[in-house]
Amino acid sequence: ISKQIVVRCQVMYNNHNEADKTVFVGNLDSCVKEEILFELFLQAGPLTRVTIAKDKDGKQKSYGFVCYKHREAVPYAIALLNGIRLYGRPIKLQYRFGSSHSDVDMVLPSMESSPSKVL
Repeated sequence: ISKQIVVRCQVMYNNHNEADKTVFVGNLDSCVKEEILFELFLQAGPLTRVTIAKDKDGKQKSYGFVCYKHREAVPYAIALLNGIRLYGRPIKLQYRFGSSHSDVDMVLPSMESSPSKVL
């Protein structure tokens, strides 16, 4: 096996492995900062990175990604934090596209049927 093929396989594995450890966070208010997300999502487990997307002009978009050290924290974070209000807006959490979690249909309880969570 050539070294180039091995490196490509490792990159693909690492990308897939990172996707399994990442939560997509949507519906973010423009006031939300990465530090706030870090503190909030730390409740579900140790984090490696928090990123809020920016447009080409550097303006913050309304979504971001939270990457955990362990893949088991992802479903826990979604169950624990989906729908929590930050600056009046309920955050929407999903498995990151490309993760092995996104291949499985998982039903999460509706936030409308449970007490409202507010931060």
